[in-house]
Amino acid sequence: NFAECWPGASGRVNMSGFIRGNANKPEIDLKLSGNNVGIAGSSIHKLQMETAGTMSADGIINGFIRAEKLQLGNISMATSQLRLTGSPVRHRFEFESRNAKVAAGFLLDGAVEDNVWRGTVSRARFSGQRYGEWRQQQPVSMEVSTAKAHFSPLCLATVSSTVCAEGSWQKKDNSWQVHGTTTSLPLAMLHPSPLATGPLSGLVDADVDMVGQQDQIFSAQ
Repeated sequence: NFAECWPGASGRVNMSGFIRGNANKPEIDLKLSGNNVGIAGSSIHKLQMETAGTMSADGIINGFIRAEKLQLGNISMATSQLRLTGSPVRHRFEFESRNAKVAAGFLLDGAVEDNVWRGTVSRARFSGQRYGEWRQQQPVSMEVSTAKAHFSPLCLATVSSTVCAEGSWQKKDNSWQVHGTTTSLPLAMLHPSPLATGPLSGLVDADVDMVGQQDQIFSAQ
């Protein structure tokens, strides 16, 4: 009973597996399954997770997490899956999610060196009946540490439109910056919108800069 170990949660979770070897190089083999799992307004009808390998800098771990009928607020996805290959030091994540109307995914390669995680996002994609096919133009670098984080421009494009975003965060004052651009973005994609009373038409070219601290926005233009 998931509620017994996490207050406010619901559903049932089963887990089995083993850990063996020594503290410096333990071998793991874990399996988890769940049904009707819910927490903090989100829910998963069916959850499955498997991971096996050696937990060390030179070890290899393979695993996956699969969710069916995932509900995150107003977002409903029929299937979502995250696959992991690698070690705690050098690894690869591959994510896919879809429902009857939209599909999305990306590939993330990362490594830890000198207490800094550096990664590359590639093959990011998004498609939908209303939105068309959007695909990443080129790989994007990311860097995360306890002091700061930054990601270079991530651009998704169709045949005629482009949307890009980049950002950074500093721990010392908990400040952040985001910059975004759009080229020939169809306004029809934004319909329905609470700011519009009818269908939208036309194309938008825009540059957006936002600066803030914690949950406050200091400037936006």
